[in-house]
This record gives sequence, C-alpha cells and structure tokens, in this order.
Amino acid sequence: WEVLFTLYVTFSCFAVLNVMTGVFCHSAITGAAQDEHLMVQSLLQEKDQFRQKFEQLFQEVDDDGTGHITLNEFERHFNDASLAALFEALDLPSTDAWSLFQTLDADGDHMIDADEFLDSCIRMRGPPRSVDVCAIKRQANKIRRQVVDLADVIEDVMEVQEEIHESLQRNIRQQEVQGMPVLSYQQV
Repeated sequence: WEVLFTLYVTFSCFAVLNVMTGVFCHSAITGAAQDEHLMVQSLLQEKDQFRQKFEQLFQEVDDDGTGHITLNEFERHFNDASLAALFEALDLPSTDAWSLFQTLDADGDHMIDADEFLDSCIRMRGPPRSVDVCAIKRQANKIRRQVVDLADVIEDVMEVQEEIHESLQRNIRQQEVQGMPVLSYQQV
C-alpha cells in the first residue's frame, strides 16, 4: 500500500502543478493581449492628441481664416515664443521659417492647407523611420538615373555641335579656296 499511496500523492502533486502552470500561462497570455490592446489604444490616443495640437497650431497661424497658411502668415508667427515652444513640444525642427514652410508645403503651391499641414507635421515628428530612409534612397536613385540620362543627352548634343562646327570650318575653307567672300562668326 505504501507504494500505491506514494504514486497517488506523486500523481496528485503533478496534476495540481500542471493545473497551476496552465492557470499562470493563461493569465500571462491574457495579460499580454490586454497590454497589446492598451498599447494600441495609447498610440491611437497619442496620435489624436498630436492631431488636435497640430490643428490648434494651424488655426493660430491662419490669420485670415481661409484654411490656408501663406509664407507671410507663417513668417509672422514663426518668431512667436508660444509657437516656437509648441514646435519644440511637438518635436518639430524649426531652424528657419522659409525652410520649414518649404518642407511643410508638400505640393509646392506656396500655400499650406490644413490636411497638408497635419500630414507633414506628423510625418516630420521625431527621428526618421526606415520607411523614410527607403523613400529617400529610392528618390536619390531616380535622380541619379536622370542625371546619367541627362549627361548622355549633353554628350550627344556636344558631338552634334562639334560635327556642325567641323562642317562649318570645311565650308569656310572651301569658300576661301574658291575665292568666295567668307563671313566670320562676328559678321553672322
């Protein structure tokens, strides 16, 4: 009986420990899922707060209430201490008004509307992300290809120009040999 009793106690302890481990793992997984949910909620709430601050900032700078910020409006408010503090609090670089305005003016129409302002400010906030670096790399490669293509076109134009110059020189020599009057470049 002692052996059976020992096996019974061992089996019971093992079963109780397994149940306790299962309960612990379940609560840990549930807690992690709630933490993830809370983290997503927190990020969404933070994004909404930043959006509200950017909307407030836009309203402060838009003096005439047209829904667009011009460079003049932006420059007038750029040196305000409260605006500079808000830029600082929102983690936006504010070295000079013109550069920041050009950066915020995504479509290049020299006016910034509310959506353009909000999107640009949110995108500029904080350090660059890998997606930003990849976009810059892609644009740099595109520009490099365009420069190479342009260099090829310039080389072709220079070759044609050289051929035209040589042809003109031959024609001038031919006219001189034939005794015809020759026009110089200055006379043409």
